[in-house]
Amino acid sequence: MTATMISKAEPPPWIRFAPSKSKFVYHSDYGWTGGLDIPMGSSRHRVTLGLAFGNDDDLIEEYSGVGLRVESRKVATDRLGLSLEISKSRQTWQEATLTAIASDPAIPEAYRTRLMVEPLVTFAFSPHVRLTAGVSISELESLPRSPESQMASAAVASLGYDQRWEPASGLTHNMAASYQWRSARDALGSDLEYTRHLGRARYAYEQEHNTVTAAVTVGRITGRAPLFERFSLGDSTTLRGWNKFDVAPAGGDAMFHQSLEYAYRHVAFFVDTGSVWTPGSDARVRASTGFGFHSDNVFLTVGFPLNADEVRATFMMGVRF
Repeated sequence: MTATMISKAEPPPWIRFAPSKSKFVYHSDYGWTGGLDIPMGSSRHRVTLGLAFGNDDDLIEEYSGVGLRVESRKVATDRLGLSLEISKSRQTWQEATLTAIASDPAIPEAYRTRLMVEPLVTFAFSPHVRLTAGVSISELESLPRSPESQMASAAVASLGYDQRWEPASGLTHNMAASYQWRSARDALGSDLEYTRHLGRARYAYEQEHNTVTAAVTVGRITGRAPLFERFSLGDSTTLRGWNKFDVAPAGGDAMFHQSLEYAYRHVAFFVDTGSVWTPGSDARVRASTGFGFHSDNVFLTVGFPLNADEVRATFMMGVRF
């Protein structure tokens, strides 16, 4: 008679490691973007070496650099986690961005390099709800006044929720929402003083080969935030089809974006709408649509701006892992 061993599956962790930034993306307006995270460690503790190769995709700044992130998602208890990230990057700028900065003294100057140190602590109220807090300290070496620099030192906090449930066979719901707050003050040694609010929500409905995804993002900045904190739309994930340097070449202090996408066997059709503006100026709402192949990691997208002055198409493809 043989004994049968039954092993109990390990429950999912209450605190997750930071999402991977690994990606290789091509955008017909910006060219290639590369990023690679190399994780090392165990299921509880991890060290990640991060490399950025000309990231032109998701910020107003275009940068290359290196970073190191140390994480522990269980410190004495499943509810407590710690992380420390250090990175150094070198920036390049589009002429349209430098022109916009020169024409508006309210926008902080461009910088040649950015050194960032960010220690954080995370507390999990449940496997689905987490609160993270800490500080983010950045030293920005001035582009026009090098080697002089400015400090952007902010207290940071975020509240996140995510959950997945399957009420019936072949039917899945995925919901995620978060709110992030960042506030830089002289008391923290910051030369730039500002407060930044960012809220996100995403819902996906999956039934057999059909997927409907809806997402919304809103943000607001008060004060003078550095360029890496300013909002931008028009890349491979937002306002697909628009060029971000035509939308807001130096970013904006307020933003909203919403997207609706339907996919059948990863063949997707989408509509994006959004706006980036500075309070006190007109907020022009832009829209785009398009289609493509969208899987969990690989995408190939063709986007078209709907209310642009000219008819054009933007091609995007890549892999995120």
